[in-house]
Amino acid sequence: MNSNITIQPIIDLPAAASFIAACNSDPCQHVGYCGSNPQEILYTLQHHFSDLPIRQSLIGAYDNKQLVGLLGLDIDQEAKEAEIWGPFVKRNDWNVVAKELWMKIVEGLAIPIKRFYGFYNIENQNAATFMQQHNFVKGDTHLLLCANHSQENQKNDIHLKELPSEEHKQFIALHDELFPQTYYDGNEIVKRLNNDRKVIVALEKGTIQGYVYFETNPIFGEGCIEYIGVSPSHRKKGIGRTLIKAALYQLFTEFSINEIQLCVSIKNLKAINLYTSAGFVEKYKLISYRSN
Repeated sequence: MNSNITIQPIIDLPAAASFIAACNSDPCQHVGYCGSNPQEILYTLQHHFSDLPIRQSLIGAYDNKQLVGLLGLDIDQEAKEAEIWGPFVKRNDWNVVAKELWMKIVEGLAIPIKRFYGFYNIENQNAATFMQQHNFVKGDTHLLLCANHSQENQKNDIHLKELPSEEHKQFIALHDELFPQTYYDGNEIVKRLNNDRKVIVALEKGTIQGYVYFETNPIFGEGCIEYIGVSPSHRKKGIGRTLIKAALYQLFTEFSINEIQLCVSIKNLKAINLYTSAGFVEKYKLISYRSN
């Protein structure tokens, strides 16, 4: 590698956030875990990024004090897992800088990481090569879908309400049945609920027929539908579409959200049809990876 390149912890966090935002606006560098708003990225880095100190979770490659590469690990210390932010590199020798960043950040980890996850735009060929070189397992292709305020957002309120505390146990059982292997189990969702994270349920005669869980970031006018599920015995009744419409209505009107995103496997044609019928359009195609 060029002798002028040094790998070290990030010196200037706002500059790092701007660097990530610029790179992530390019489909050929795009990472699914990161946004493209520098202020939002900075806020995440300062308040919600990694259970380990930022000096152990975010490193940069500098050429004569200019940031030319960056790699981050959003670490879950309890699960010993990490989502990979990057590598982001603004040099022709992308693979060389990326390799050096990876070696340095892994060597400096204070805890062992059992599994790393990558999530990259289908156009990010450098990342695909990087994953292959490090023996990551290629997973499903996903669609990132989005809806904005200009799209239809009428409210449907038949049997819909926020998840009552007395129905937490029933919700957890249904969610864990529908999504047995996922990033948030039912118990974790219940723990996360607050004014900006809500579950709306279709509840009739004490039975949860379906639900939608969404999270908002009102500071930056963004929201994300994380899960929507309908009990197998209550499908083909329009409950899923009604739940999505209700979530869109709340997000657009009560939270003043500008854009709502969700991610779905490209194999899940029923879900894609449901979301597009509710006003979502494709923004990106993303490929998931995991370490062995």
